[in-house]
Amino acid sequence: MTNLIKNFFFNFDKNSSWHSYNYGGKYVYFRGYLNNVNARDFLEKFTHTNFNDIKNLLNLLDGHFSLICITNDYAFACVDRIRSYPVLWTKMDNELIVSDKSKSLLKYCKDIDLYSVKSFSLSGYTIGDKTLYANIKQLKPGNFIWFEDDEIIEDRYNDWRLFEKTKYNKSFSDLNLVNENILKKLIKSANGRQIVVPLSAGMDSRFIASGLRHFNYMNVICVSYGIKNNKDAFVAKEIAEKLNYDWIFIKYSSSQFSKAFQSEDYKKYVDYCDSLTSIHFAGEYLMLASLKNNKKINKDAIFVNGQSGDFISGNHMPNELVGLDKINKLNDELFYKLYLKKHYKHWKETNNDENKAIIISLLKKELEGLKEKNNFNYASAYEYMEFIDRQSKYVINGQRTYEYFGYDWRLPLWDNDYLNFWANTENKNKINQNLYINTLKKYNWCGVWKEIDINPKIISPSWIIPVRFILKTFFYFFGKKNWYEFERKYLDYFMTTTCCYGPWPYLKIVFDKRGHDSPIGWIIEHYLNLKNINWKGEPIDK
Repeated sequence: MTNLIKNFFFNFDKNSSWHSYNYGGKYVYFRGYLNNVNARDFLEKFTHTNFNDIKNLLNLLDGHFSLICITNDYAFACVDRIRSYPVLWTKMDNELIVSDKSKSLLKYCKDIDLYSVKSFSLSGYTIGDKTLYANIKQLKPGNFIWFEDDEIIEDRYNDWRLFEKTKYNKSFSDLNLVNENILKKLIKSANGRQIVVPLSAGMDSRFIASGLRHFNYMNVICVSYGIKNNKDAFVAKEIAEKLNYDWIFIKYSSSQFSKAFQSEDYKKYVDYCDSLTSIHFAGEYLMLASLKNNKKINKDAIFVNGQSGDFISGNHMPNELVGLDKINKLNDELFYKLYLKKHYKHWKETNNDENKAIIISLLKKELEGLKEKNNFNYASAYEYMEFIDRQSKYVINGQRTYEYFGYDWRLPLWDNDYLNFWANTENKNKINQNLYINTLKKYNWCGVWKEIDINPKIISPSWIIPVRFILKTFFYFFGKKNWYEFERKYLDYFMTTTCCYGPWPYLKIVFDKRGHDSPIGWIIEHYLNLKNINWKGEPIDK
């Protein structure tokens, strides 16, 4: 625990890759990377600033980071524009305690937030600046907390400007230029080090891999994982061969994942990923463990995935909300209906009116704040709220997996330039990812966009194909909805690429009556149980 100014304490995990800089008895703790400045030289500026200037200074940083500054007169903590490295804090009497890990704060605050755990049980993440515990908060994207004269001020230095007054109808060439720029920044940052691209059958990781090859960066390895003959591996191998990159496949099985899930190392991994705001990103643990243990990649390799090109380019924006800017009760109801259907669905039994009312009460605070924007519209509000909650907590938490195994990472599709570009793009260009998809296909980097299918329908494992065909034929008389529910309950166990049902016996899944939507529900339950909370979001009596 570090303190310099009275009543401010910074408790950090020494295994979390924090860099400490001492500037004449004033300290800056930095985690992450910067694209545009030398960290040691630039960070000194934060030791002789003030509250009025801090926002401008933070906005000069281009990269992904968390930053803590401690002097004799003031202290502050901040996260970057996407909250890529979480920071937690709590106030005890007149003391401010800041940390990057949950355990260091749980000894001060153990009362759960009943509303937060209810929403968490259905989604796997919290809402707003809340954590699972009543007196522990987290910094939202682009936010900082300032401490001076025993006064705490939480403020925002940067906001994803989805409500800009002026939107532009961007062209293919506009986007291609930005695509090239973020790849050049990635290459400069990598500085010749080996880049590992987790490659799938979709667009985003293909964008990264083809972009690196487009600029002749050859120190690249592509890796795919999952059950044998899954579509991601099938397509990824073809892409890697076309790009002349080495390709590694890590085969998964349910028994393999179950064994790992019960191990002490996996428990340490879950603990490392825990910031009290989301579940961990389970799918890549086996892949990283295999690469690390078998020494298949360089020790200083950098992982670069495609998170989250599909979201930022418009794929999650409901068409029903596009053009909807008149604020009224009916539009609010439509907004909440679509939002809850997409993100709060993991247990059918608790997806009831009572819990929906709790979730809406939390979401309402965020939505009402957005309605104050001059250019408010429901489509942008939908994207913004998913960004603040699901993306910045659960999705980006996937980067913890790379860190746990000792590797650096980069997120080019969350680059500042990309955030700015899509914030200034008309929503009509984002419908069905129109601009994104057509730009990538038009420029067809390295010939992998027109010649190789994107997300083809390939069923695996192979033995389930005839079984599924027979059963689906039978369900012709019962409708698609009933078929999808049957497939989810009885077949997904075998078809899920990452084998994340593995820790639980098949019969337990089949005979469970709570109505899971995916393996995520079971992972949420396991995570909550570790904190003596049940799957409904209620305290477990000890």
